Amino acid sequence: MLGCSGCVSEGSNQPYESSYNRAIALNGFWDGQFDQAGAVRLLMYEGNVYGFDGTRGFTGTVEYISYERSISMDLDAWPISGSNKAQDEMAASGAATSMAVDALLVEQTDSAGTIVGTFETSQLAGGLTLEADGSWEESSALWKPVGTWKAGTTSVFITELGSKAKFVGQGADSCSFNGELFLLNSSYPLMKAHLYNRSDCKFFNKTATVNGYAAITAAGTLEFYFADDSELLRLEYSR
Repeated sequence: MLGCSGCVSEGSNQPYESSYNRAIALNGFWDGQFDQAGAVRLLMYEGNVYGFDGTRGFTGTVEYISYERSISMDLDAWPISGSNKAQDEMAASGAATSMAVDALLVEQTDSAGTIVGTFETSQLAGGLTLEADGSWEESSALWKPVGTWKAGTTSVFITELGSKAKFVGQGADSCSFNGELFLLNSSYPLMKAHLYNRSDCKFFNKTATVNGYAAITAAGTLEFYFADDSELLRLEYSR
């Protein structure tokens, strides 16, 4: 689930996350590969992990021991349940496989790092390499995502409204969704996101509120992650 116990309350904008001494060094977006093949992208925040590698979605936890530079992750790997490459949408659900990661953080510069180590499931084991994508150096503000974002035939419209921003998504296939964004910390790109409704879509249709995160990445795209107890969704849009 995305509802982590160490998360900052909406709109707090305090200078440091409440779990500063736990895994703050890993906060951000990480790109890499399992066994030097394919592509995996993970969001790590406040000791929690969310991501996809094209065939699986991942949720779980991460721990970091700073004096050893050691990292351990306990992940649930869910099979892909829905994918629309043209719209940059991907969902995962179903029977999860447990995955354990043991790794080392190599700090290349003050703002860039590499995670390298091994992973293991009940069926296989191998190597993992991840690189920080640089997005965590960006700041956030509610006005930054305001405007129209697109992926294929889907458009997401965002407007600022006081202490929050509202978004509405519409697709040519009648898929529609809406929600709100809230600041977590203006020094970092990640914002809290609430998805209030998603209907007539090919997957991840919801009528109850689903919590998640959104960020404008270093590549200039708007990326969303939403999860409940049974399903994970990733969305990505460009100006």
